[in-house]
Amino acid sequence: MRKTLFLKLIIFFLIISSCEEEKQEIVISTPDPAPWRNARYDYSNTGYYPGYGPTEGVIVDTINIGRVYEGTTPVFDKNGNCYIANEEGIAYKIDSTFSIVWSVDLDTRISGSASVLDSVVVWVSLDELVLGVSTLDGSTLWTIDTGDMSGNPPIIHSELKFGVLTTQHGFLFIFDLYGNIIKNIDLGENNYLDYIPAPALDEEGNIYAVTRNDAYCFDMFGNEVWHKTYEEYYHHFGNFVSYYDGKIFYKTHLEYVSGFYIVSVDATNGKLLWMSNTNHQLHGFNPYYELTITDDFILTPNEFVGIEYFDFDGNNDSTTELEDEPYTSVLIDFNNDIFFGSRFGYFLYSFNDSSINWSLSIDHYYIYDLAVNDGKIFFVTREHPYLWLIE
Repeated sequence: MRKTLFLKLIIFFLIISSCEEEKQEIVISTPDPAPWRNARYDYSNTGYYPGYGPTEGVIVDTINIGRVYEGTTPVFDKNGNCYIANEEGIAYKIDSTFSIVWSVDLDTRISGSASVLDSVVVWVSLDELVLGVSTLDGSTLWTIDTGDMSGNPPIIHSELKFGVLTTQHGFLFIFDLYGNIIKNIDLGENNYLDYIPAPALDEEGNIYAVTRNDAYCFDMFGNEVWHKTYEEYYHHFGNFVSYYDGKIFYKTHLEYVSGFYIVSVDATNGKLLWMSNTNHQLHGFNPYYELTITDDFILTPNEFVGIEYFDFDGNNDSTTELEDEPYTSVLIDFNNDIFFGSRFGYFLYSFNDSSINWSLSIDHYYIYDLAVNDGKIFFVTREHPYLWLIE
């Protein structure tokens, strides 16, 4: 009888153990995204947020921070603190309760978004400076004199801990987070545009930069990996180069042809892979129209239609037609919820699979690109100098 009872107990525990294993197998992991450290979220400038955005669409609070430079996006550290500066040089650290921790006068005109990692937040100045600022108290730790103006944000590699910046007249600066220049590379005079796009970085620290007709790859020490000239291009349009899965992507325009195209280039050798087969009207000089790259698609706003989806072979897979077309880059989260500002920033929308989740009247001219932290959206507006918090 004892043997029978013992066998029953063994069978019981085996069944319980099997049930526990089944439970473990069906558990879906909750995303734990890295902070929104760079202007386009990551150092590859994908603009894709692998966490959750807001579900309600409620204005929680606003802070008057002063007028910011065009296209400024808030950035966040690992503790949820937000960093943003206005164009007069007043920089702010704002904690997760939307309270100002510090505000300091950097005594220079800030040109846009920062990048933040560990104890340093990096801003670029219209006065030809790169500034490393302490996240603890806002004190200036170091400065780099670039000798050339830039309206681009710095891009920081979060694992390899170095930064890059491209300037107006074709210089690429590679620097460490102690304020030392690793290398300054002259990419050549940019004959047409008054800026060169912000470069993209890959996991290994390779740097991808684009000028008027040329694309470059350098390693993190500034050694050239490849350089290609594309005669068929007119010049690049857009503020960012993007990298994803061994390819770089950016927008271009062809001479004597209206409209703009998405270009894909092999990141290993610079070979042109394709140009998008739809002559869609990307609004080239508008700093709020960047590519957003997910595991499935390349998304781009089309101010005449809505949102266009391209596959990774350059085919226009589909178009979501919208009554209120986007006037910001598209933000997409882990749930495939899509967020954007429309009508010059009068409305903020969230939708999924063409169905509107919520819409919110902002009634402020021009929303700049959106950032997400802890399920909340943050953005600034142009005409009315507020930082907004939406949940």
